[in-house]
Amino acid sequence: STGSSSAPPASSPRGRLLVILGDGCSNDLPATVSVLDQEQRTISLDWDGSAAEAGLPPSARMASVCGPLYDAAREVLETIRPALGRAEGADVHDDDDDDEIGSDDNDEEEAAASRRRTRKRKHPSTPCAIHFVGRSLAGGVGALAATMLDGILPLEGADRYDDDDDDDESESEGARKSLGGLCRGRTSAFALGPPPCLSNNIKADFVKSVIHGDDAICRTTRESIDRLCRRTRRAMRGNPLGAKLGWMSNAVSLTVSGVKAHAKGKKGGEKHLSVPGMVYLVRPRRYEGSSIHEVSSSQGAIKVRSAVLWQLNDVLLSKSLWTHHSLDAYVRGLNRVQLRSLKAA
Repeated sequence: STGSSSAPPASSPRGRLLVILGDGCSNDLPATVSVLDQEQRTISLDWDGSAAEAGLPPSARMASVCGPLYDAAREVLETIRPALGRAEGADVHDDDDDDEIGSDDNDEEEAAASRRRTRKRKHPSTPCAIHFVGRSLAGGVGALAATMLDGILPLEGADRYDDDDDDDESESEGARKSLGGLCRGRTSAFALGPPPCLSNNIKADFVKSVIHGDDAICRTTRESIDRLCRRTRRAMRGNPLGAKLGWMSNAVSLTVSGVKAHAKGKKGGEKHLSVPGMVYLVRPRRYEGSSIHEVSSSQGAIKVRSAVLWQLNDVLLSKSLWTHHSLDAYVRGLNRVQLRSLKAA
């Protein structure tokens, strides 16, 4: 649901919209997991078939998303559509101009060109900036909505935004197809504890995601849940002592599998969901505040730490897997972060 949104005065063609999102499952672990325990959806990135004709690899022609969050993001965009129209001056319509065009010039092409110039003057090419903020599932929805507005993630069943759409006789129908890519370079998102909802072949640096400690939601996909179930069944076999040793071997096996995956290199990034955008991990410390690390970088050392040491792709059961997901935990963790440049001071 959309928490709030504010639009600039109609007299200003540009402005900034802040969209605060919330969801009813953010404090309900079973409900949150049930949303994420769904088959991922494949989205085609090849708008016009040119990528396939050029022989580009699948990573350049398709992406994967979390289906329920993708659908929710589309609903959010439809909800804020009126605010986008007001911010761009889209509600302004001058019937006199159209009448003048029709009476002074009977040539259809010249009339269409004149209408296009008039509408482009009323619809500025640079739209307002859109910023999404959310936590948990709502954070993932905001991140997906931002990528849709930027145009790097397509809106299924809709065309990419194009100024020439204004040539259509039915302006309202054309506008229905123009949200994808409408705010290219002028949209962003900030997400606290978002789930993996976008394949890692989509690079969206305008999205900032924060993971706090052992937050399980940031590591939950259908694949990771299935792996957790298999590990749990293995650990439950045998006597209690064997179960305890099983949990220890489970942590070791996760580390070993992370090393192997990093050594081989992970292919098929378009098939694996990850936390969207630039991802930062806040690691709470018992005595010296918290530390923060970027874990979405492609640099070797950072990839090793995120895949092997911090095990961001698997749910490792701990006492804090749910408590670290609370809003209070995120606020405390971020408040205790000590930046290196500030430690000396």
